[in-house]
Amino acid sequence: MTNTPSPKRGNILIVDDTPANLKILTTMLSSQGYRVRPAINGDVALKAVHSAPPDLILLDIMMPGMSGFDVCLALKANRETQKIPVIFISALDETLDKVKAFQMGGVDYITKPFQTEEVLVRVNTHLALDRQRREIESLNALKDVLIRTVSHDLKNPISNIMGYAELLLAEKGLMQDLEQAERLLRRVHQSAGQMYDLVNSLLEMTRIEDNPEMDMTAVLLRDVLAAQFGEHELQAYKQGITLTGVASEAYPAGMVVWADAVWLGVVFANLLTNAIKYTPSGGTVTMTVERTDTEALVHVRDTGLGIPEADQPYVFDKFFRVNKPSHLAIQGAGLGLAIAQAIVGHHNGRITLESELGRGSCFTVALPLHDLEARN
Repeated sequence: MTNTPSPKRGNILIVDDTPANLKILTTMLSSQGYRVRPAINGDVALKAVHSAPPDLILLDIMMPGMSGFDVCLALKANRETQKIPVIFISALDETLDKVKAFQMGGVDYITKPFQTEEVLVRVNTHLALDRQRREIESLNALKDVLIRTVSHDLKNPISNIMGYAELLLAEKGLMQDLEQAERLLRRVHQSAGQMYDLVNSLLEMTRIEDNPEMDMTAVLLRDVLAAQFGEHELQAYKQGITLTGVASEAYPAGMVVWADAVWLGVVFANLLTNAIKYTPSGGTVTMTVERTDTEALVHVRDTGLGIPEADQPYVFDKFFRVNKPSHLAIQGAGLGLAIAQAIVGHHNGRITLESELGRGSCFTVALPLHDLEARN
């Protein structure tokens, strides 16, 4: 049975100067669902790697011009290609040849004539090992970012709480000045709130990444949005922001989506909170709704700071913050948009951004309409 090649299985480059070997290996691996590219010599192989890096390379040693050893050395000398696993396949069967292959940076060695089962097992093993390596590197990078973010974002409010508490304890006169004591206690409360928001965001991110079982039901989108709109009116009022909601004619009649109402509420809570936080006093935040034949579209638009074009591809990355003083001055961990995107993904929807620095942003959430809507 032949499997359709899939990038999820792996992209393999085969380098061999013998056309018959190329054909055998290409047919063998393609039948297992791998995407395979052949290269007839070392020069062609290096060009192929640099144009589109493979997940794994099967490399012959004895070739005219560049030998397999030369190709491997060139790959390992380049920072962009040095981590691609190389399996040597060669008729050379001497121990010294095998030792040299590993010294050159090869991860395995298969002797010709090869057995189909052996090639498949080793290819599968090293692709799995490489995926695990990349996952570990990604987790380590995320861990480093998490540690830096949490330590930075928690250090300031903790220092504030300790400082205000020391003042209240040391200066007994402050307790007689109720107005001053109240100001200090409000600052303690504000700092504690910052820590609570960070910890809550981290917990939400963890829960959504663990693929939670959502309570999916037919949800009237109007109810979810109205609830979040009401919860954010006070926040907007305190910051001098005008919060408005304008809907198309279809909206009051009710659009139904298949969703977990609680998690969907988190999406619009995060979008409204962000819009209000990054909009200066006197600005406007507007939530509008429209529909297409198949989707409900919710737009959260603001007249705030906006996002530089170069930063827009990264706004949904965990812990990403726009590196500008105006943006960094606003408290946040850079998790709200990542959480929103993850939740929308669980609802088979999508979230997009349009923004201009200094003029504001518009986030659009697209959700599939549910069939039950036709009965309303």
